[in-house]
Amino acid sequence: MIRGQYDEYETILDPAHAAAVAEEVARGFQDYFARYAGHAMVGPARFKKGLRGQRSTLAMAPDARLRQRFADAVTDYEKQRRKSYDPVLDAEVLEEYADDPNQFVRVFLKGLPIINKARNAHLEDMEPWKRRLHVACKQDPRGFLELVSALAGFAEDFPRQHTWEALLEETDPRSLPFEALEIPHEEPCAASAQTSGTTDVVPLCVPGIIGLGITTALLHYREAALLPWRSRFALTGLFFLSGQYSGTLETSEFVLWDPQRGGCYSNYTYHYAPFYFHVARVAALLHEAAESLGVSFPVKHRMVIAGDFLRFVADENLDVTKDWAPESDAGGFLA
Repeated sequence: MIRGQYDEYETILDPAHAAAVAEEVARGFQDYFARYAGHAMVGPARFKKGLRGQRSTLAMAPDARLRQRFADAVTDYEKQRRKSYDPVLDAEVLEEYADDPNQFVRVFLKGLPIINKARNAHLEDMEPWKRRLHVACKQDPRGFLELVSALAGFAEDFPRQHTWEALLEETDPRSLPFEALEIPHEEPCAASAQTSGTTDVVPLCVPGIIGLGITTALLHYREAALLPWRSRFALTGLFFLSGQYSGTLETSEFVLWDPQRGGCYSNYTYHYAPFYFHVARVAALLHEAAESLGVSFPVKHRMVIAGDFLRFVADENLDVTKDWAPESDAGGFLA
C-alpha cells in the first residue's frame, strides 16, 4: 500500500479480494511450515537463539520439533503475561486504581513491555508520539484507565460472545466484530474513550497515541485463543506468506511504501478485521498441519502459535527486511 492511499481499504475489505489473498497465503504455507516444523532449518531464523540452542533441536524429528516449538511459544507467552500484563490488565487491579489514576499511568508506562519499547525506541519518527503520549497521560490519566479497563472488558467478553468456528467461517472481513478497533485516519484525539454520535460502539484506540499495535497486544495478552496481536512481525510474515500478492492494488497491503521516506515497512495502518481474517486462516492451517503430524494443537493458545509462526516467516526473510525503514519493536503504535 502507498502511504496516504487509504481508499484502498475498500478493496482490501472486499470478500473476493480477501479470498484471493487467503488463497495465496495457503499456497505459501506449506514450504514455511516444513521449515517451521524442523524439516529444514535454513536462513537467518537458524541463528535466532544462537547456534548452540538450535543444534539440539535440528536433530529432532518433525513432530518432536513442532511440539517443542509450540511448548516454547506458550511458555514465553505465559511468562510475559504473568510478569508484565496481568499486573496491569487484571480487572481487580484496575478497580483498585479507580481512586488513583495517576498511579495507574505510571504503572502503564513502565510496566508494559510494548510501551517501554516504544518509549525507548531511538527513532526520530517516534519523538512526536512520545510527546503526545506524555501530554495525554498528564492531561487525562483517568481516560487512560478507562480505556485500558474497556480493553480488558472487551477481551473478557469476547470468547463469551463469539465462537472460533463462527469467526473462521466468516467470509466477509467487514462482518467481523471489530468495529471498536477501527481507527479513523485523522489527527490524534484526547485519551478518553468517547462514544461516536453515529454509533454506540466505544472506540478502543486513540489515533496517534494508542494504536492497534499497542491495543491488540493488550487484548492478546488477555485472550490467547481468539485475539491475535497485530504486530509488525505478523504483518511482515503475512507479506511473505502471501507471496507479496497485491491483486488490483499497487503493492501488497501488508507493507506500507512511503515515497517521502523512500522506504517501506510493515503497514501500521492495516485494519484489524482483514488482519484477523487472514491470521485466523493461518491458525487453521497450522492446526490441520500439526494434526497431520500427530501433534496436538494448543487451541487455548491458538493465536500465540499463529503469531509465533508468522514471526518465524518474517525471520526467514531478514535478508530482505534488513533494508526496510527502521521500526520500533512495538510495531504499529502510530496507527
